[in-house]
Amino acid sequence: MRKENNILDRPEMKANPFTAPEGYFEDLGERMVAAALPEEPKAAPARRLAPYFAYAASLVFLAVIGTFLLRTFTPGYDRTDEALAYNDAVEYLIFTGTSLEEISSTME
Repeated sequence: MRKENNILDRPEMKANPFTAPEGYFEDLGERMVAAALPEEPKAAPARRLAPYFAYAASLVFLAVIGTFLLRTFTPGYDRTDEALAYNDAVEYLIFTGTSLEEISSTME
């Protein structure tokens, strides 16, 4: 009779050749939870500042529109600042008692 050689019957094959490092299973749960939780991605600086830029842009827009509307629809608003400055200068020179010759010499 032939003896069957069953590899699983040999004692050296029944011994477990693998071992776990010491302390491996002590913090295994914590490491599994840490690996399973996703890390929060850090936002780029431009992404964090985008709302503030939007607020600033809206304020500038409102200021420009408000100025336009006030200048357009305010009755009696003089759009010629140069004429106003010229008239103010002439009135000041007359008020201070400057002679007409001095005024005409400075205007030339």
